Amino acid sequence: MVMRRVLAGALAAALVTMPVVAQQQAAGTISGTAVKEANPPYEEYRVQLRSVATGAVVSTYPLSPSGTYSVPNVPFSQPHLIELVNVTSNRIVCTEGPFTLSAPNRTSRTDANIECGGSALWLLLAAAGLPAIVGNPRSADR
Repeated sequence: MVMRRVLAGALAAALVTMPVVAQQQAAGTISGTAVKEANPPYEEYRVQLRSVATGAVVSTYPLSPSGTYSVPNVPFSQPHLIELVNVTSNRIVCTEGPFTLSAPNRTSRTDANIECGGSALWLLLAAAGLPAIVGNPRSADR
């Protein structure tokens, strides 16, 4: 009788914690450095995680004193951009990405260094629906 109670308690505990474990595995981490684009003191900068699909800022994290960053809880299978923001001027300095994490092979990315490649801006515009305007050089009267 005692053994049944112990087993029932263990099974109940496993069932309760299983959704939490599954939820934790549904997101990963993107990290890197911004020392090529940010100037010391690095505390004057932050990084923003922006969804390519919606254009919304998902989360914001400060740079470390050494110019590195880490963004946890990045949803899998969704492309995201990393934006470097100067807090003092409230201006986006640079955008990198898109970065897409996926389980089980790519649950984190540690080499997402911000170096202003330039192509991420076009991806953000594409997500906003602007390429239909910018990408078609023909006007209606041609």
